[in-house]
Amino acid sequence: MLRVLLKELGPAAESEHLEYFDGLGTDPMIPPYLRYEGRVRNLRLSRREVSVIINDVWLGKMQHRDVTMQDYLTKYFEDRYQQPSIRAEWAYNLCAAAEQMLDEPQVKLFWGALHGQLAEDIHWGLREQWGLLKEQLYRHSRDGETITIEDFEKVVRATFPLKSEVDIKNLTDVVKKQLKLKINATDINLDKLFYENEEGFERAELARELFRQRQLAQDKYIREVVAELGGRHANKTVTVDSLKRAFAIVDPAINHIRMERYIRWAFSEQTSELSSISPIPLRTLIVRLAAGDIERVGQRYRGSRRLK
Repeated sequence: MLRVLLKELGPAAESEHLEYFDGLGTDPMIPPYLRYEGRVRNLRLSRREVSVIINDVWLGKMQHRDVTMQDYLTKYFEDRYQQPSIRAEWAYNLCAAAEQMLDEPQVKLFWGALHGQLAEDIHWGLREQWGLLKEQLYRHSRDGETITIEDFEKVVRATFPLKSEVDIKNLTDVVKKQLKLKINATDINLDKLFYENEEGFERAELARELFRQRQLAQDKYIREVVAELGGRHANKTVTVDSLKRAFAIVDPAINHIRMERYIRWAFSEQTSELSSISPIPLRTLIVRLAAGDIERVGQRYRGSRRLK
C-alpha cells in the first residue's frame, strides 16, 4: 500500500530536480505519518542522512517493541516536530529517499518492517548477535582492547558453533578489510572494530557480513523445512502440526517457545490457539518464513559440523 501511495508523490520521488512533493491528503487509508494537505519541500536526503534517521528510529523503538513500526514512526515524528509542515517534510523525504536506496540492507530492512513485509525481529536478532560477539571478544581480549586474529576466530567459533570454517574465514577477511590491516598483522583493535557513528552498527562491514551470513543460513534452514513438507513445488496446504513436525526433524534442538513463535509468524496469527489455526498454501508459508527471523538452534544430525 505504501509503495502505491509513494507513486502518487509524483516525479519528485524519483528526481532530484523538482522542489516539492504533493501531500497525499488525510484519508484514513494513508499512513498517519504521511497524512498532510499541501506541498512538501524536497530535502533531497543523502544516504548518510537516511541511515542516521533509520538508526535513530531503531534506537528509540527498542523501548516500544510491542508497537508496529508504522505507529512508532508516527510517534517518532510527532515527538520531534510540533509543526505539521515540518513533520511532513521529514516523513515524506525519508520515505521517498528510502525507496530509492533499497540496495542498502539497512534501508531495505527498515522499509520492509515499515510495510509489515519483513519481521522487525530480523533487526533485533542481528543487533543481539552483534552485541554478543562484541561482549565475547572484549571478554577474551588481551588488554581490554586488543585480540589476536587467532583468538578472534576461536571466540567466533565458540560463540556461533553453527558457523562453518568458511563463514569464520569470511568474517576474519572482512575484519581485516574494515580495519585496513596489513598482511602480516596479528592483532585486532576492538575499539576500532566496534566503533559506531550516528549511522549505526549496521553500516559496519562486519555487521553487514554477519547479516549476510544470517540470511544465507536462514535460507538453507527454510529449504530443509520446506523439503520435509514436500518441496517448494508441491501444490498443497500446510497445517500447524505438519510444520511442527518439519521443524522438529530439521532442528531437533528447537524448543517449544521458539517453535511457537516461528509458527505464529508463518501463519500470521498471534492470538488464536495453535490448534484452531487453519492450513495455508505451502507457497504462502514459504514467503512468510523467508520474511521472518527464522534461525536454526542446533545441528540436524548430532555430532556433525558443517564444513561448507
